[in-house]
Amino acid sequence: MCTTNRPQMQLKQFIDCHKRSDRPLLAAISGGADSLALLHALMALKIDCHVAHVDHGWRTESQEEAARLKKIVPYPFHLLELRGSCDENGARKARHNFFRELCHTQGCEAVLLAHHANDRAETVFKRMIEGAPIVHLSGPRPVEKLPGLTLWRPFLSLRKSELSHPFETVVVDSTNFDPRYHRGWLRTEIFPKFKRPFEHHLARLGSEAEEIRDYFDGQVELFLSQVKQGPFGTWLDLSQAQLPPVLLRHLLRRFCPRLSYEELHAAADFLGQGRSNAQVGPLVIDRGHLFLPHPPVILPQTAVPLSEGRFGTYTLVQGEQKGAEPKDKPGWQALWQGCASLAVPKGEWSICPPYPDRRLRERFNAHQVPAFLREQVPVLRSSQGQCLDWLTPLKEHVIEELLGVVSLMFS
Repeated sequence: MCTTNRPQMQLKQFIDCHKRSDRPLLAAISGGADSLALLHALMALKIDCHVAHVDHGWRTESQEEAARLKKIVPYPFHLLELRGSCDENGARKARHNFFRELCHTQGCEAVLLAHHANDRAETVFKRMIEGAPIVHLSGPRPVEKLPGLTLWRPFLSLRKSELSHPFETVVVDSTNFDPRYHRGWLRTEIFPKFKRPFEHHLARLGSEAEEIRDYFDGQVELFLSQVKQGPFGTWLDLSQAQLPPVLLRHLLRRFCPRLSYEELHAAADFLGQGRSNAQVGPLVIDRGHLFLPHPPVILPQTAVPLSEGRFGTYTLVQGEQKGAEPKDKPGWQALWQGCASLAVPKGEWSICPPYPDRRLRERFNAHQVPAFLREQVPVLRSSQGQCLDWLTPLKEHVIEELLGVVSLMFS
């Protein structure tokens, strides 16, 4: 096989495998040698596409380079100019937002990137020395789905030396070898110290790490599909889950990516022990339940008559119903979805913040109401001292004289 045709053949195979519509593609072209090889392959295959170029403004000549690049591109050309201070992470976010907007406005199916096997090896090494977990050593993936954006990397199986093009390279980015930047530091200070080529070993490690991550993702996806969003935050019930520690940690990492290594292991231990009201970073663990709570609801401290229909951020809806309990039993799980209903006997009732009461505390404990919720939900109190709440289910009973069914909704 002729080396000069390798990028074209690889690109054709990739597009034949992944393209699902007749929508155009968006090619991210920096003007460097790798992206020009991608551009040349697109032109040779007559692929319908748009071109996106980002001028980071890090070098004085970058504006002129963008103008030269535009002259050789035979496709619709879209330019983003970044000015001012912007670190590597900020630049990446800006690029992704730019690509996302173009895919939406131009109807592009995916974004093509020119990353190759050497890039993958560098990323694997970088993540290793940063202490990344095994499942995150994979480096760039051939297909990566982000919110509102799909990235394609057709050249990951090709080495840099296999990418060729007939153009004069437009951009020679000196920051790629600037030790002030992490990747430049690796290329100038670290990689030259190795006496033998090692990139293919790292690329292979990245490929196997990707297979492990895909397998782990498949094992925990059923649990993650049960995640519930509500007015109090994010909740996942793992009380019945039986997962080996390595998969439990992977699930925790997917549920809360912000956890540090130490927090991740502590959270897994607390789950295994069935701990209650344990906080690990932003995560709350309570008897097999995982929570990422929103900022707490602050309740008014003064009781108001039930008839007023509002209490702080809550709305109360009162309806008539004869007989027993409402179909939707009250309970913190129901309220997490935004609404819980409660059958209320006749009498004079007021709505108030939860108050120190032994019976109420025992009820909360008996029904394993998460501790952080108890101070965020009001209760009903009668003039006779009776207390009703929406966080625990009532025992089965028939109320002879029913005032009505009161629904508590988060508004």
